[in-house]
Amino acid sequence: MRVLVCGNQAEHEWPESCVRALRRMGHEAELMYYLVPQAGEVETYLSADQQRNVPGLMATAQGRQALMEQLFFHKAAALRPDLILLAGIYHTWSVDALADVREHLDIPIVLWSGDNPYVPYAPDIFSRAPYYDLALFGNFRFAERAADRFARTGYMPFGCDPLRDQPPPADQNLEPYRCGLSYLGTVKNDRCLFLEELSQQPFDLKIWGVGFPDDLGARFPGVHRARQPEHIQGQKKTLVYGGASIVLNLHHTGFANMKLYEAAACGAFQISNKRLEAEATRPHLSVCREVVTYETTPELVELVRHFLAHPEQRHARAQRLREVVLAHHTWDHRMAAILEQAAPSPLITSHS
Repeated sequence: MRVLVCGNQAEHEWPESCVRALRRMGHEAELMYYLVPQAGEVETYLSADQQRNVPGLMATAQGRQALMEQLFFHKAAALRPDLILLAGIYHTWSVDALADVREHLDIPIVLWSGDNPYVPYAPDIFSRAPYYDLALFGNFRFAERAADRFARTGYMPFGCDPLRDQPPPADQNLEPYRCGLSYLGTVKNDRCLFLEELSQQPFDLKIWGVGFPDDLGARFPGVHRARQPEHIQGQKKTLVYGGASIVLNLHHTGFANMKLYEAAACGAFQISNKRLEAEATRPHLSVCREVVTYETTPELVELVRHFLAHPEQRHARAQRLREVVLAHHTWDHRMAAILEQAAPSPLITSHS
């Protein structure tokens, strides 16, 4: 099968993982970003006359979007994929761009959105609903709410990439990342209050994150001290997961986040809030049962103390979680499930 994967460059690991998985499975897969052309795309898919307009279009946000949507249509027309997969959050093609591809090229389109479709920063996905053959969400509660707005919808959890998400090699220097407890993620005011309490404990907290308030040092001195200056993404995540005795992984309701699978594949021992435990009753989230959960901050503190004192228990749980994730929750598993769910579309006929 030939698949064109589209994604946001700001969250490039997601669509890139999809492409790698599809290629490992023997399919043809191409990647395209929403906002920035990749090397060679303009020259390959646009005529000489169209290329002359590129510098002017790139000068404004509206122009860049118009350019990328023009490029999207021409690339889809040239590749003639069996399926277009829109993988990620924060952005997608406009209604007009989707309509052009569906109406003129008859290519089925699958949306795989990992976030809440109702949040203010997300595009109005419901106006695009008629152009999606299948809409999948990484949060099953949102998938349930959106079921009556799409022709076909469902839940599709995240996963890990075994070639990227691995325990660090034995000779890797992990000293800059060593700590008793680490947190990697967004740090906003509500989480700063929580992390400030943890920073008063004697178990060496390190925080790797984004979104800190500007007045962090004045309001949250403990968080300020624990904050690490290095920006962590891609392969460096494996060093954070490998250097921490315990990884704190906070969850919202309705899903297991991507860090759960990535950290698990890296062999990390994780503690999460009770929201994750509530989701473990669902068959597709039974993996969550291997993650220790807490309800209150004092309970979390006691759990951290306990597991720091019992490394054999940490290692046993981490190993079990890693085995489950690698056996059932890789990007290859997700791509196979998406292709299977998309298969009923009468438009899909494999080139392979």
